Amino acid sequence: MWSADQRHPALFNDTMADYRSQSVTFNWETTSQDIVAEMDGAGVDVSVVILADFDFRFGAPVIEVEEENRMISKARDRYPERIIAFYGIDPQRTDSSDRFEQAIKTNHVSGLKLHPTTGYYPHDEICYPLYELCVAYGVPVLFHSGPGFHPLLYGRTAHPLEFDKVAADFPDLTMIMGHAGGDWWYDCVAVAKSHENMYPEFSEWQAIFRDTPEEGIRVLDYMIRNLGSERVMWGSDFPGLRKEMSLKSFVSLCQNFPSLAKKYGFAISSAEIDAFLGGNAARILNLA
Repeated sequence: MWSADQRHPALFNDTMADYRSQSVTFNWETTSQDIVAEMDGAGVDVSVVILADFDFRFGAPVIEVEEENRMISKARDRYPERIIAFYGIDPQRTDSSDRFEQAIKTNHVSGLKLHPTTGYYPHDEICYPLYELCVAYGVPVLFHSGPGFHPLLYGRTAHPLEFDKVAADFPDLTMIMGHAGGDWWYDCVAVAKSHENMYPEFSEWQAIFRDTPEEGIRVLDYMIRNLGSERVMWGSDFPGLRKEMSLKSFVSLCQNFPSLAKKYGFAISSAEIDAFLGGNAARILNLA
């Protein structure tokens, strides 16, 4: 609902051009209303709304993590056909698994969001109770994978290689690899080849598809050919990435990928893009 620079404004300044602080009103009702209106204008049916728990590196946010999780659940209850809530928690919190299970039971959350850059590896034992709950309740986990976006975050702990043990230890765990590993996308594919429960997701790729479209199409084609079109997923990483491209523009660009791929000598079908833009997510999230 709100980006990292909005939730932790003291840590972001004008020297960090990609994440400038900005004035914001933390009102879940108006924010969720704006999200749905934006979806309507872009032709988006459903959005997954999440938060990342950065407290162990950034300190306390403007809104306490548990309160923001509740706000996301309220937005889901207000728009049950349009918004899906994921629960965000840092497993370094001693009661993280208890909080998550309670949220599953009472707050209508449909998945888990983890951001290992705050100081833990995804294969650390503190994470395993959370994975066990995901498997038990049949919900996916969305990881940040790839370098961190702030000097205080640890990119190493989110390298795609660090997820290999998790995928092997929990073959029934649906692992969505946010940002598809980012700059380490090739390693993400290398690991995912051996683990069919790993799904690379292309949030935060707006600038690449806009500025170097041939490179973006090449990566997408490579992932589809090596993992299968049923394994690759679209994402936006809003609100932070609105500065790069509007939702409507990004959706329109991605819908045009078959013709764009042909221009650069690749063959990506309309059916593959339909799966990329929503079919795969609908299947994973058990949507009609």
